[in-house]
Amino acid sequence: TQAAEAGAIIAPPVPAFYAKPDSLQAMIDHTLGRVLDLFDIDTPGLKRWKETPSQGQED
Repeated sequence: TQAAEAGAIIAPPVPAFYAKPDSLQAMIDHTLGRVLDLFDIDTPGLKRWKETPSQGQED
């Protein structure tokens, strides 16, 4: 908790099942892509959670 209170980002390696991984490697790739995203490193093919218009995006 001290790290979070100091402003650190806590990124546990929890698989995102919304990406519908079909293998262990797909889960690892997605988790690594999310970590790289924290450093603004673009990861082609990373499936992100899509926002809906009710979440602030307008069509």
